Amino acid sequence: MQDFGFCWGVERSIALAYEAVNHFPDRKVHITNELIHNPEVNDNLHAMNVQFIEKSGDGKKNFESVQDGDVVILPAFGASFEEMDYFDKKNVEVVDTTCPWVSKVWNVVDKHQKAGLTSVIHGKYEHEETVATVSFCEDFICVKDFKEAEMVADYIINGGDRDAFMKYFSKAVSAGFDPDTMLKNVGLANQTTMYKKETRAIGQMLQKTMMQKYGPVESAKHYMEFDTICDATQVRHDTLRH
Repeated sequence: MQDFGFCWGVERSIALAYEAVNHFPDRKVHITNELIHNPEVNDNLHAMNVQFIEKSGDGKKNFESVQDGDVVILPAFGASFEEMDYFDKKNVEVVDTTCPWVSKVWNVVDKHQKAGLTSVIHGKYEHEETVATVSFCEDFICVKDFKEAEMVADYIINGGDRDAFMKYFSKAVSAGFDPDTMLKNVGLANQTTMYKKETRAIGQMLQKTMMQKYGPVESAKHYMEFDTICDATQVRHDTLRH
């Protein structure tokens, strides 16, 4: 039953966060979000007097409570580029507990953008990790499951009702997204808490889609994939099933 425990990345985040409280006993400590999705861990941080930064109704965060000299913890899921830039310019101590696998995804989408690709992100667009990931993208579309990825693949092959497509994905695409031009060259990335089997299935489908659209020779110019899949979620899912 060892697979029911925290993965290495989460254990690292917890250790860094707890040590931040111990290491800066005389300073106010904030965290930009839940450290992880675990009530016990977050309750412990509350008990340690860590200040959870408040969100407004539209999901934006209020950083007015963070003052010069304070300590700011970035959670395991990471923080957006804008948030990191904000704290980098402010006189605060930042304790970055971002899981290295999440950082790896950010590096991948950066490669997509530099190569002129649209990032297809297997993840939930409202999840804090994906919110952070898309902040590193110019062009992106998020698909939460294989069914939504099939919708994207079908549009690549057959085109279709652009307005209906954009209405469906309205909250899951970058500003000014144009499916008729931005799905010609794509790269796959993922939210690390999604199941790796589904991410791999989506990748295989997108690869076949580009082969069908552009042929076996040219398809490599239109699709790029790096391995950003974290095994931890899938391992725990498989353990529960067996």
